[in-house]
Amino acid sequence: MKQYFSILFIGFVLLTIGCTKNITNGSDPIVFTIDAAASNITVASNFPVAIKITSRISTDGLKVELTAEEEVSGLSVLPQAPSFITTTVDNSTSGINLPQQKWVVATVKVTDVNNAKNAASKSFRVIYK
Repeated sequence: MKQYFSILFIGFVLLTIGCTKNITNGSDPIVFTIDAAASNITVASNFPVAIKITSRISTDGLKVELTAEEEVSGLSVLPQAPSFITTTVDNSTSGINLPQQKWVVATVKVTDVNNAKNAASKSFRVIYK
């Protein structure tokens, strides 16, 4: 009986490992850094952000976009800088049209052009004083 459960357990483990699916579908997971701290103060209605991509970049590139919304109300801050496709390591974008005296949560999202499931994002807060 003990041997039966051991064989059953090993079969279950092998089945689980065999059925695990990588959401990146074989692509290297996207890894990047931004130069924005968790919370930031700006004296202008725009806030530039440097983006350094540290993972492999596919030949078709990566899509970079920034979205922003007011922290308290959840309203989108529009328009923002347009998204763009890049094949370079060092990039930049900006949070623009920031409302005065309101915290905004900005999110930078990087997506593989060939595989929308392969994406990563980082968020930060900024206030225009």
